[in-house]
Amino acid sequence: MSITISTDLVRADEELDLFDARVGEKLDEALRRGARYLAEVMKELTPKRTGETAESIGVTEAYLDYDVGSDSPVFNWLDQGTTGHGPIIPRNAQALRWEEDGGEIFAKYVLFVSGIEALHIIDGAMELAEPGIQADIEMALDAAWIESQTGRGEETYGN
Repeated sequence: MSITISTDLVRADEELDLFDARVGEKLDEALRRGARYLAEVMKELTPKRTGETAESIGVTEAYLDYDVGSDSPVFNWLDQGTTGHGPIIPRNAQALRWEEDGGEIFAKYVLFVSGIEALHIIDGAMELAEPGIQADIEMALDAAWIESQTGRGEETYGN
């Protein structure tokens, strides 16, 4: 389960003569920072028993295309939830074992498990991170525009 942060700037660059080559670099930096920040927010929102699921969250990076997510099935179950199911029987042992209320429980089988309620980790992380990511992208575009204007031999923007 993952979410992609990207832009069509590469395609737009082929179709349009953008105001400056700096746009791609600045936008890529902003997207990279945004993707890494989103991954950290997702890690914070992920419940931690061992920390393994939260640590599975990462960023796959490519120019102007960043994928934030986890290949852990546990993360998917926590994010999207599961439906009730059963019966559950042990495959590689004589009994099932789990922890509940600070103690260990053993059973030969379980008739029904109610499932996991969806935590919507990705949605929650996007809600928290999106304003900052959007602001960073806007600042990157503004910086590229200003640099493209001042890079033409003008001392200050607007001259």
